[in-house]
Amino acid sequence: LKAWGVDGHNSHTNICSSGARFGYNLWYGYDRPSPDHANAKVILLISAHLESGHYFNPHAQRIIEGKMKG
Repeated sequence: LKAWGVDGHNSHTNICSSGARFGYNLWYGYDRPSPDHANAKVILLISAHLESGHYFNPHAQRIIEGKMKG
């Protein structure tokens, strides 16, 4: 891949994210939406801990801000 000038680096983030982005594009015709975590009334997290289920720190920060508001 490098010989063709293709960046073939794979990490957890781009492998995990690419399936979601592809699915949203096929189903809705656009990229993944950005949820309003800070103002949500209910958030269903399926993980052991907030920080383990949400590797994307800005989302985790918005969730904590929402929890602090009550």
